[in-house]
Amino acid sequence: MLDPSYEELEFECDAPQDLICSICLLPASDPQQTRCACARLYCMECVKKYNELSKDCPTCRQPLDVFPDGLSARRIKSLKVKCSNSNSGCPWVNELGDLRAHLVACECAIVPCQNGCGETMLRKKAS
Repeated sequence: MLDPSYEELEFECDAPQDLICSICLLPASDPQQTRCACARLYCMECVKKYNELSKDCPTCRQPLDVFPDGLSARRIKSLKVKCSNSNSGCPWVNELGDLRAHLVACECAIVPCQNGCGETMLRKKAS
């Protein structure tokens, strides 16, 4: 899986509170910041789903108006995560922003056998 969800990832340490989505309580994915006084951060998907139920900010109840927060997105991408294949023995720990590139070539990824037998194996054994 090249794009694991944040709930599937193992972060090296807790993310700073100002990078946490106030709805799902995970680091904000595609972070959106409110323009209201509370200036909270939300995941794009979380705020879209919430906005179907209410047009007010979930935190301060002012009218909900959000904008993409590029600075928070860069900070979140710099958080350290373990490889999604760490349970298969991958020792990789690096920035979230580098995870996708790593997963493309991760030697500990589970891949289908190249002989077409239907079995799966570690990528490093499939070569």
